[in-house]
Amino acid sequence: MKYTDEMIDYIRSIAPNTHIKDITDMFNAKYCTNQSVGAIGSLMQRYCIKNGLVCTFQKGNNPLNTRDVGSELLGADGYLLVKVQDTGKRCEKWRQKHVLVWEQYHKMKVPKGHVVIFLDGDRNNFDITNLALITRRENMRLNQSGYRFTDAKLTETAINIVKLKNKIFDKTHKIN
Repeated sequence: MKYTDEMIDYIRSIAPNTHIKDITDMFNAKYCTNQSVGAIGSLMQRYCIKNGLVCTFQKGNNPLNTRDVGSELLGADGYLLVKVQDTGKRCEKWRQKHVLVWEQYHKMKVPKGHVVIFLDGDRNNFDITNLALITRRENMRLNQSGYRFTDAKLTETAINIVKLKNKIFDKTHKIN
């Protein structure tokens, strides 16, 4: 977008002590545009327009978007995540809630090569009777065969079928 001298002067006039998001909103409202915060920020940087606000975190202050250990959020893959550790730097550790529920109930970590699944397919049903530990191989076979059901009993039956098929395959192909 080509900015006019009037537009630049307007930003200069509203910038002091005003957050960049608010500057962007006011600019877009006045000039009926849809500029992004990044575009207005670049413009301000190009023309040496300062708002006078310190936008870095000072030592000892936590950013507003940090969460406490135990906080939950929905991950991009649709699984609920729980913050289990905060190292104090930029590192946080999040784990899937259904895995934590399973591990707490069984008092053991999920073994390597295994996954915890929702028997009824509902990623919000954390009832321990709805969670099952299966091997990654069994999980793959369930997915390949289309053996995912909203009925937990059907999924349990499908897991047993997959286990049986794997045993038969291993015996006929002499895999231990």
